[in-house]
Amino acid sequence: LYVFALLCVMTIRDSDGIYPGLNPVVERDFAEFNPYDYFATVPDTMVTLFHLVVMDEFSAFAKPVWHRQTWFFPVFLIFIVLTSFALLNMLIGVIVQCADDASKSLAADQQKVEESNRIHQMIRLTTLLDPKGSGNIDITCLEDGGID
Repeated sequence: LYVFALLCVMTIRDSDGIYPGLNPVVERDFAEFNPYDYFATVPDTMVTLFHLVVMDEFSAFAKPVWHRQTWFFPVFLIFIVLTSFALLNMLIGVIVQCADDASKSLAADQQKVEESNRIHQMIRLTTLLDPKGSGNIDITCLEDGGID
């Protein structure tokens, strides 16, 4: 954002009076366009570029720049593509992180269920092997349970 802001300040703001907003001559639809409104300082330009990313107020400065400095318009397009790619990359990263967290949580829950099932099976087995409920399983309990 900062690099593109510097590029816009140096190119559009310092355009040597080619915009009618700076000249007394009125031409076309952009007679009131003043590049200093959008590109006067780096922070102003950064705000303008933010508006470009969200496509707010883009038409306010795009048409004058297109008609007066057509060669600079691809910079706007490159900026839109790069920032859109970066925003989509961050969005996909958040989605993947959430899916990964959910997957890890599900795996932990499944492991707890499996451990709980094993514990219940062990309790059932000890209950079968110790029908008297003495709490001790010896060889006689195993022989009575049919296990050799």
